[in-house]
Amino acid sequence: RDVALGGSDAFGQLVLTEAGFISGGSQPGPEERRFVQALLQVLLRREFGCMVRLQANKTSGYSHSNLFGACIVNTPEHPEIIDLAEYAAQDKHPPKGHRYRFLLDKTPHVTDHAELTGRQILAFGGMNPDQYSLFQAKRHGQRLPVGADQEVDLTEPGIERFFTMKKEHTNGDGQSRIPFELPSEDLAYLRGLEQKWEAIQDGGQRWLVIRGWRIPKGLTPESADIALRIDPNYPMSQIDMAYFRPALGSNSGVVIPNLSTIQILGETWQQWSRHRPPNAWRPSIDGVESHLAYVDHFLSLAGGSQS
Repeated sequence: RDVALGGSDAFGQLVLTEAGFISGGSQPGPEERRFVQALLQVLLRREFGCMVRLQANKTSGYSHSNLFGACIVNTPEHPEIIDLAEYAAQDKHPPKGHRYRFLLDKTPHVTDHAELTGRQILAFGGMNPDQYSLFQAKRHGQRLPVGADQEVDLTEPGIERFFTMKKEHTNGDGQSRIPFELPSEDLAYLRGLEQKWEAIQDGGQRWLVIRGWRIPKGLTPESADIALRIDPNYPMSQIDMAYFRPALGSNSGVVIPNLSTIQILGETWQQWSRHRPPNAWRPSIDGVESHLAYVDHFLSLAGGSQS
């Protein structure tokens, strides 16, 4: 049957109505509605290259129909939404002059601005820079801290997402190796790292070991293996502390407090007793990536490269 095209409204939406099914004041039945929906989908994909959202609307403004579809057309009023994670995965450069979708702690947000400060990004999640640190995750496992007033260009290639970390922390006073499974978000992050890693069960404990982790300035050596103890109830239970091999030290010779040694996988590792305050761990948000950012944070403090 005929398809009537309405005009473009103020929001850049193209309104379509079905016609020809109304006879003697009767309304189109379910089969007719499904046919029209399918037809509108085909037309919009063919003519405009986009999908259509369809819904019933008894007050659509057309006396002969209560069915319409709306397709967001890329107009100056409603530019295309660019997904930063998709562009980073394809190693593409996000174009300017669009809207941008980004992830903050696994939650998607959309902005009309190509440049945002760290403070503005945190505000999308209802957080403030006094309580949370912000990090930018880029391809190949690179993580960059973002200052509260530092401006981030969302059109810079390689930005995958943003994640946060609560700022507070306190200083704490020959077996079989069986791989164990990590959450999908952790696996996706680890597979993007340049370093080799392995999940190992050593006796009754589970460990994530990452080889050749880069150590912040002010500490020696420049890289070391890092181990994280993964509780069986993780991620409901937090990841705590960090363990290094070989042992880390200060370039200046300053004694670093609350370090000890522990046997892991039959080898001697250095334990850094650093703990979050109570209730700082967020099970639905925090994970391996945010804990490693926390580790880099307390290492930087110990090395004097962060105040």
